[in-house]
Amino acid sequence: MTQDLQHHRLGEAAEALTLASSTDHREAALAMAAQARRSICLLTEDLEHAVYNTPAMAEALTRLATGSRHSSVRILIQDPAAVIHRTHRLVGLSQRLSSSVQIRRPHEEHRRIARTFLVVDGTGYLRRTHPGRYEGTAHFNASAEARELLRLFDVLWERSAPEPELQRLYL
Repeated sequence: MTQDLQHHRLGEAAEALTLASSTDHREAALAMAAQARRSICLLTEDLEHAVYNTPAMAEALTRLATGSRHSSVRILIQDPAAVIHRTHRLVGLSQRLSSSVQIRRPHEEHRRIARTFLVVDGTGYLRRTHPGRYEGTAHFNASAEARELLRLFDVLWERSAPEPELQRLYL
């Protein structure tokens, strides 16, 4: 990515950014998450370690989740097997802040939707063209497209259920 993300502000930056690697996605996702004030919605195949399993991302989501009782982080994970057997910071975060950071698995009929995206505050989005590759787009100011992705996310969320193996067991 040749663009400088320091100058991209959620709700202000006009141009879309082309993403070509996991590093591009990690930097764009972190830049958006750090600016979030209300909500983050993530539809992911396996909660990509290369993108979302960083201390900075966990810190940005913690700040959002604890900043207001109205803020939320909702994550739909298509295939949780990779994070069930491997430590992931966002899973730990959802276990500690379970009322504001929720991870669910889509209903069986929606588990193979070939979409991967992140929507922040209903304004900015990051999406991958093909879930198996890191080619995609990020846009910090695209409310119409972000709302379209949120409509899909909300439909999937309503039919989803918590993944029992990702929840903390209290004894």
